[in-house]
Amino acid sequence: MQDLFIPLLAGHLIGDFLLQTRAMAEAKKGLAARVWHAAVVGIVTCILVAAGPPSPAVAWLAVGLAVLLHFAIDTVKSGLAGEDENVYVFLIDQGAHVLALVGIAVAFTSSGYSCLWMRVTPAYFRILILISGLILCVWFGAILMGKALQPVIRELGDKPAEGLRHGGRRIGQLERALTYVLVLSGNAGAIGFLFAAKSILRFGEIKQPGQRKEAEYIIIGTFASFGWAMLVAVLTQRWLAHV
Repeated sequence: MQDLFIPLLAGHLIGDFLLQTRAMAEAKKGLAARVWHAAVVGIVTCILVAAGPPSPAVAWLAVGLAVLLHFAIDTVKSGLAGEDENVYVFLIDQGAHVLALVGIAVAFTSSGYSCLWMRVTPAYFRILILISGLILCVWFGAILMGKALQPVIRELGDKPAEGLRHGGRRIGQLERALTYVLVLSGNAGAIGFLFAAKSILRFGEIKQPGQRKEAEYIIIGTFASFGWAMLVAVLTQRWLAHV
């Protein structure tokens, strides 16, 4: 079951988070944009699945079904979600995509699926798991953190001091990527130094006694970002142990 699920999931994550910009995601309220996005996901998934004998046609049918369900889920979300998509809508949408892929993988368990890339390297599925975990940790995590912290940001009220454009987002992506690598390489203890370094640098921005909200926002965001990265890294590590 997981032989087919792994490339299907990787195709979805690459298509949704690496090959889709924010502008493209917002444009998916239009039919043409949704069709184009589904086509991109389909092409990536076809490349990753790379079905070969003995039953390539059945595996390609599974990929086609995955693309159709991806398009259907995006269509439903575009019709139900408002202009400001909150964290719950985001998680429900992504959960629906993953459940659809699980269902397809289960339904085609006995299809005799064989991946051509496995003939190139027996570590192919493990590589896809590592890539999927990294995407979940860094890019998925960036969107998740941004949406989850929106209520806190609104409560801050006043516009914070200007920094680099997308600077905070890039810092979060780097810290989660480093955390992911440290956990998987068996150096989780070094995360404490990374956490401490970020805290010292960020709290250096807080100079006024009345900036308690900003300080609490930094603490919440830091704990959420590192916590998500560690969770994804540990789950990836356990998944690798079963492949």
